[in-house]
Amino acid sequence: MPLIVEDGSYVTISNTYIDQDFADTYFEDRNNSTWAAATDETKERAILYAGQYLNFLNWKGYKMQYKQPMAWPRAGCYDEDGRLIAYNIILSRVKYAQCEAALRELTEGTLQPDLTNANYVKRTKVDILEKEYFSGAPARTMFPMVKGYLKGLIFGGNSWDLIRS
Repeated sequence: MPLIVEDGSYVTISNTYIDQDFADTYFEDRNNSTWAAATDETKERAILYAGQYLNFLNWKGYKMQYKQPMAWPRAGCYDEDGRLIAYNIILSRVKYAQCEAALRELTEGTLQPDLTNANYVKRTKVDILEKEYFSGAPARTMFPMVKGYLKGLIFGGNSWDLIRS
């Protein structure tokens, strides 16, 4: 599937906020050899999945059009400093977050793995099968770089507001 970039003008068939050139430049600037070594096909797939992943987040504000395919453009959205974000732009931070999510998709194979708390088992009971986890055991993987770029744009405020489910 070709990458169709949402540019803030409400592209009715968009499926991403970035194209491969944008991601290539982003990772080249950061000297990321993993991204550079990937095939174009693998990069495109990762970008598509990363865009889909971002669309499932609990964004502040609301979509400009009810049926728009991507979460942005948005209205009624403010940055972390309380400034109203123009409704017809895609913030660089959103694009950078998609780059970072695409890298996770590329390196880990999926942004949406099966959930597990396996490393936080406190107690296992064999008779009548029971398993207890330590409090605060994550069932999901967090992406701090993605979360950092989206600070103030998504609901939440604790370490669990941007997680892989």
